[in-house]
Amino acid sequence: MFCRNCGDEISDNSKFCPKCGEALKGISKTVAGESTNNKEKVLKEVGCLVKIFKWLLIGFIVITGLVILGYTLLIFLNIIYTMNVL
Repeated sequence: MFCRNCGDEISDNSKFCPKCGEALKGISKTVAGESTNNKEKVLKEVGCLVKIFKWLLIGFIVITGLVILGYTLLIFLNIIYTMNVL
């Protein structure tokens, strides 16, 4: 069986969790499956959030680079125009 508080595996006849000290009255064996399912769901959600954040960061970097490139080109063309090269 597993502790509801910390998820640590404990023996069936324990009254307290040896890891966190939580009282174990009324703990069922199904908690292990629920805990595993919840962990998997959380890991999937975190993975999705990491992917979204990664693509947002890449998009921000690309847009920032384009803005800097455009501004640099604008300054360069202004310098050339003021020098009457064109």
